Amino acid sequence: RQDVDGALRAGGELVARGGNRSEPEFIEQGARALFSMGVLLGGVRKDPDGAIATYDVLAQRYGHRTEPGVVQQVVKGLFNQAALQAREQRDLHAALHTLDALVDRYADVDDPAVTERIVSAMVNKARIERMRGHRDRAHATFERVVQRFGLHDEPQIRKHVDSARKALGEGLAA
Repeated sequence: RQDVDGALRAGGELVARGGNRSEPEFIEQGARALFSMGVLLGGVRKDPDGAIATYDVLAQRYGHRTEPGVVQQVVKGLFNQAALQAREQRDLHAALHTLDALVDRYADVDDPAVTERIVSAMVNKARIERMRGHRDRAHATFERVVQRFGLHDEPQIRKHVDSARKALGEGLAA
């Protein structure tokens, strides 16, 4: 527990020190620190509300940035935020909103790691819609995954496309 508290303190100090700095290394360090703090809060601390709030700060502070390292941190943060919101059907509406924001903001980024998160976010959105009984929305989202990413040859992206194809083939059974 002391290690986690120390890491959270150190991350908070790093973010505070670099908060007004404009040098790229400080910006990326701040984004990494916030992402790591969210992971610690959501995982080790079992504080999903704290993690969600931290990911919100990450997206608000760095969501407008275009540096690849910063974009990756924000994308991972939004992805984790949606997962925490959806876990145990905690707040499915908020999870859908977060996934939409993630896809809307970063779908056109040319980075394989970001693209993999976008595809996964779209599949997760379709699954949540299906769980909520919105089969038409789920179907449309699975179709968009296949149409947009069906020709990708990256193994992680293929895995999500195959999952979407399977859901479409099964008629979206729960």
